[in-house]
Formats: sequence, structure tokens, C-alpha cells
Amino acid sequence: MSGRSLRPKNKDISYLEVPPDDLNTSFSSSKASSCRNPRSKSDIQNVTKCHSRPSATSLLSHSSKNKSPFELSDLPTLPYFDPIRHPVPLYHAINTLPSSITSCDIIEPNDIMKLFLTDELISIMTHHTNLYAEAKAAGVAQGTRDWRPIVPGELRVWIGMIIYMGIFSGKSSSIREFWVKDGLHPAHDTSRFMSETRFEQIKRYFHISHPDAPKTSPQGERLWHHKVDPILDQLRESSQSYRIPSSNLTIDEAMIRCTGRSADTVKMPNKPIELGFKFHCLANRDYIIDFIPTSNTSKLDPVPSV
Repeated sequence: MSGRSLRPKNKDISYLEVPPDDLNTSFSSSKASSCRNPRSKSDIQNVTKCHSRPSATSLLSHSSKNKSPFELSDLPTLPYFDPIRHPVPLYHAINTLPSSITSCDIIEPNDIMKLFLTDELISIMTHHTNLYAEAKAAGVAQGTRDWRPIVPGELRVWIGMIIYMGIFSGKSSSIREFWVKDGLHPAHDTSRFMSETRFEQIKRYFHISHPDAPKTSPQGERLWHHKVDPILDQLRESSQSYRIPSSNLTIDEAMIRCTGRSADTVKMPNKPIELGFKFHCLANRDYIIDFIPTSNTSKLDPVPSV
């Protein structure tokens, strides 16, 4: 191997070669034989020295003695880079909560909830629930329980109980257990605010939109979400009113869990919520600014490709 040398096929490429005269040839014949056939610990150390690669310092010393075809001064200078600057400065997110909340030392969750479930929306849902109960002849038809029209305050209590039951739904197998007090089931205070019969009545006739709301759009598209349009419009309006987003926005999908029977639910196994209603959301730092409900049965794409 000492008499042979590797030459590059491409003549334009040059390699740094160490002259043979500069190589350390002071190894004795005993050391050279130990490199071929190591016998002892000292021989193994000699083998390591024989087969070790030259360090970077030795290569630089050789290159200083023999001028290398490649030097640092031959590198081209870095090109000038001017980043793009937007003429308008970026916006930062700002909360625009009313002064009645920001001036308080302690903000209650109910105060924030009232910003989205406003008194006007509660009044609309109360009116529509009474209209639907009247259309179904609640309390008049044979076999129905006595019915009295609900009031906005009673509907708020009912919605609060729905949220409470959703938190403890994994610990109770049925709604009836929230009123059972036999010492065997968890004790809940729901009976203090509303009876089980009244809760079931409101649950049966509860309506968000008008009972005669159109089910199709003027273009003939089926409005599968027409029953919840009033609350969706209010949530969208409140979300855009109480927070000004920053310039960095994200469009993503969100799922609302629904295990009931519906042709408009979407199954996405890779999502944390595998089955439910899908929404396209415009979000900024975990805050949803706007949203559009989607369905597999809808022919119109809410987010068309550009």
C-alpha cells in the first residue's frame, strides 16, 4: 500500500496530501512487528498508534508547510440579506371586556358566561321553548303532565344543571340518580333548585330556534344546524366583540363530541374526539374568533380552496 496512492477520477478535485518525508518513520522493527501481531498491552498501544488517524492539528501543520489548494480567504463573502418588513406593524391580542368585569377584584365564571349566553339569548330560547310546548299541547293533550310556561331565570337554572350533569356524567349512569337520596348513590343538590319532573319537562320541550324556522337555504341547501343557529350567532358575535386577535391567526378543525344518531356527525379516528360535529375554526392562541359548522351531507364546502 505504501507504493500505491489513490487518485481522484475528477481532475478538478484536489486533495491534501501529506509528504512521505514528514511521516514518522522512527518506529523500530519490534514495534512494526507488534503492530502486525500484538502480544502484550504495550503492543496493543503501539497498534493504536499505528492505525490512528492524524489529528486536525497535524493536518493544519502540514498544510502550512505545503500550501493547500483551498484556503479560508478563497471563500466567497456572505450575500446581503434584507428581511421583508411589513409596512404595518403586527397587532397584539387585546381583551375588550366590559368595565363591569375588569374593575372587579374577583371575576366569577358566571360573569364570563353571561357575556356569551346573554339575557337576550335566554329570553329568545325561553320564548321558543314555550312556543314549542304550546304547539305540542303540553298540559292539554291527554296523558301529558301539567305544564306551566318557563321564565328566563328558570331556564338559566336548567342550563346550569345540564353543565353540572355533564361534569358528573361518568359517575352517574342515569339522570334519575341526581335526585336519589338513599345513601347508596352520590348526594347532589340538584333537588334544591328544580324537581326531576320539571327538569324532564323542560328537557322535552326545550327549543333554541323558532319551531317554524326554515330548514333549507334560499339556494336549496339543507340547513342541518338550523335548530341551534341563534346560539351559534350569539357565540360568534360575543367571541369577536370581547377580544381583538393578534396578526398571527390559524385555521384548524375542531370537534364537538356527539354520540347520538345523526347523519351530520364526522368520524375522525386520529382526533382526541373521534366522533362528533366538525367545525372549521379561526383561532388565535387557543381562543376561537370565528367558526363554521361542516357536515358530510353538505354539498357546499365552507372553506373553498383558493
